[in-house]
Amino acid sequence: MEKVNLSDAINKVCEEIKNDKGYRLSWEANIAMAFKDAFDFSGHKHDNKVVHEVANKAAANFLDQLISKDVENDQTPNKQD
Repeated sequence: MEKVNLSDAINKVCEEIKNDKGYRLSWEANIAMAFKDAFDFSGHKHDNKVVHEVANKAAANFLDQLISKDVENDQTPNKQD
């Protein structure tokens, strides 16, 4: 089996996340659930609705940052809001 370069693999995943809405949604859901689970297991009292909303926003934000990164050159474009 041919070895795959890590940056090529990450770039391929990013490309698929950009181009396939269902694939992106599956990543967002899994990342958000990991965040929510960690919060639930922490033992802290919290508002489930707020944690759910924040987890979803955090997952989307993470993916937006990931797919904007140039893995080959290890640079992230600066975003101006």
